[in-house]
Amino acid sequence: MGKRTTRFLPLEAATEIRDAVNHAAAIGTRLNQLVTMSWPDDIDGQSGLRRALRCMREWLRRHGEAGLWVWVHEQGPSGHLHTHVALHLPSKLHAGLLEGLPLWFDLPACLLYTSDAAHE
Repeated sequence: MGKRTTRFLPLEAATEIRDAVNHAAAIGTRLNQLVTMSWPDDIDGQSGLRRALRCMREWLRRHGEAGLWVWVHEQGPSGHLHTHVALHLPSKLHAGLLEGLPLWFDLPACLLYTSDAAHE
């Protein structure tokens, strides 16, 4: 079966993302960091993301934090796959995340962009 192409996020998926974001806020762990990965054509974005999230989960656990995030894959007009991950990150761990991301996402295999999605 080939890749399924859609123009919009299905309502069910959008509702699940909204509910996850609302739940994170309700328990005091707002999703406050956005990471975007641009995958090169020779890297499978799904397996790359799975590896990176496993590493990030283990790193957060070592720092006493739960891994709370939502993610979506997106294929832009250029045809290249990229992934957005919104996550909760205490400010004390921000520098460590920036150091770990290139290792977890196997740079230079992909390009990474990070931004504060909201202030704590």
